[in-house]
Amino acid sequence: MARDNSGIRYASIILFSSKLLSLITGLLFTIMITRNLSSEEFGVWGNISDLLAYFTLMGSVIPSWSLRFLLEDM
Repeated sequence: MARDNSGIRYASIILFSSKLLSLITGLLFTIMITRNLSSEEFGVWGNISDLLAYFTLMGSVIPSWSLRFLLEDM
């Protein structure tokens, strides 16, 4: 008795294609925006994105409950 996995296969193809389309449109948007920035503005936005990446990385490393207990003592 064979199981029909065609629904799972099509769902996987749709999920993969939507992620790929999202990646392509994100890259196109980034290229369109950066072509219109001056080199100073590009540097400022690059630094802002780096800082944002550092804080979001630390936000996933440090649990929220530990920050809550730390801020209660202040």
